[in-house]
Amino acid sequence: YMAIYAWRLPVAYQHGRYIMPVMPVIFLLGLAGMLRLLRVNSNISWQRIIGRSWSAIAGITLVGFLILGARSYALDVGVINTEMVDAALWVKKNTSEDAIIAAHDIGALGYFSERKIRDLAGLISPEVIPFLGDDEQLAEYLDKEGVDYLYTFMDWYSGLTPGLEIAYQSDGKYGVRFGFEKTAVYHWKYDQ
Repeated sequence: YMAIYAWRLPVAYQHGRYIMPVMPVIFLLGLAGMLRLLRVNSNISWQRIIGRSWSAIAGITLVGFLILGARSYALDVGVINTEMVDAALWVKKNTSEDAIIAAHDIGALGYFSERKIRDLAGLISPEVIPFLGDDEQLAEYLDKEGVDYLYTFMDWYSGLTPGLEIAYQSDGKYGVRFGFEKTAVYHWKYDQ
């Protein structure tokens, strides 16, 4: 299941966030299996040696992944704060309360902006799922929905953004480390 999920996920920077609800079960099953396999207190010396060796290797691996995870977490927080949160706060401060914002990532925008959102990934706007990746149909959808602004990474919707006026652009301080373009908020034109 997880291999199919990873294969279908359109981006590689998610760190498995959509499978997190099943992770505790996977971890508990893995721990139970590891404890059963290790037999660190076995009366047979070779089983005890192998079990303790595997325990040491697992501990060292855990420490290594904690260090890597902490680094990834710090960079992710930097990206979220400087790309998503800053743009969402700009939207809240600089757009009318009845503005409709189309976005590729709705988390920070939904939490901070207090604006109506049209989700280009389909999480809260499932009607876009049949035409994900079809910029022409997305443009028609945005027009039909009366969208005022498009909130996205600058390189994600190359078929939608040419000719649009940029209302806000992030400084890109952390996003460029991941190979992303800056986050931008564009004025959406109804007459495209």
